[in-house]
Amino acid sequence: MQPSFDLPALTEDRRRCESLVEVFVGTDGLGPSRLATLVRRSPLPSTQTLDLLARGESSPVPMSNRRTTAWDELAVRFRAALVGGLPMARARWWLSGDPGWDARFGDDEDSPAALCVVGQLSALAGPRVAIVGTRSASAAGLAFARELGFALGRAGVSIVSGLARGIDGAAHRGATSDMSISGRPIGVLGTGTSIVYPREHHALQAVVAERGVLLSEYEPGRGPRPEAFPRRNRIVAQLAQAVVVVESGAKGGSLLTVNEATFRSRPVLAVPNNPLVRSAAGSNALLRESGGAPPLALPCHGVADILAVLDYQAVLHGERIDDRHSPEGTTEAILGAIGWDRRTTSAVSTESGLSLTETAVALAWLEEHRWIEHRSGRWSRIP
Repeated sequence: MQPSFDLPALTEDRRRCESLVEVFVGTDGLGPSRLATLVRRSPLPSTQTLDLLARGESSPVPMSNRRTTAWDELAVRFRAALVGGLPMARARWWLSGDPGWDARFGDDEDSPAALCVVGQLSALAGPRVAIVGTRSASAAGLAFARELGFALGRAGVSIVSGLARGIDGAAHRGATSDMSISGRPIGVLGTGTSIVYPREHHALQAVVAERGVLLSEYEPGRGPRPEAFPRRNRIVAQLAQAVVVVESGAKGGSLLTVNEATFRSRPVLAVPNNPLVRSAAGSNALLRESGGAPPLALPCHGVADILAVLDYQAVLHGERIDDRHSPEGTTEAILGAIGWDRRTTSAVSTESGLSLTETAVALAWLEEHRWIEHRSGRWSRIP
């Protein structure tokens, strides 16, 4: 059964809780990481824990060690931030324990405690692939990222990225380039949701919020800070079912995302590239054996490689339920000829080597059994 991804109704208690969260994450000396530690260690719901802290009452759990700030110090900072009253939260917040939270973060020890939400949280319900890479991508890398975003979106897959310049932005431009795309874009920001960074992504960020969802650990007005982006990358890896590196240098944020994905046993794919392309040194290295160890990534030559990995993951976790009659013989050949592209009837006939009559009969069967659909004169596969 698919979990719900609806934010709870904005009751008075819920409004207060979200406002307390927003103040906490936006206060210097507190912030998202301390909120996560606080919520993880407390036996109480986040609402009650923050209420105790705001009132300066005793801690429900010991909070003093070398890696955390003691409860009393947190309380002093939090109460100082609340002087003058509790301001209303400027956006909605998805909190640990809310519907859908465990389905996406489970018992991950480095999960956030709350995420600011702009858009439809239901974008997280379907299959999700992160497309990442360098900000200084080649023209070919940008074009391929855009094509992957488009093709995966057409197949009903939601694209996750940090909405950075370069590969991230190209993938999301592809995923939002056509209103017929069913995949919902998911942007994980290293800034607050009301900040556009980089500035040239103003229109892109707006369309992601409109058709999918923007998520951030930070308060809405938080500007870019260097330490925020590695934290953003771990959430990208947590939310994705697979990570695709289109083009990455020998160092960079996309390789941090790969590390986070590998740590969580998420499959990683990388696009092979010319060894002379410096901006692909890191992604090429993911495909090489090292010291007798197997490559960290599978090769990605196109959308079919990604969909195959997603299908395997779904079967592995018992998530895939497909009651369609399986194509055989001619219909199987025609489905293979369509692949994950959009093709005309004549193109399918040429690719399969079958006559137009045989092709038309097979296409009709595949459409009737919900394997393909026909739009604007072309056939495309239904995942």
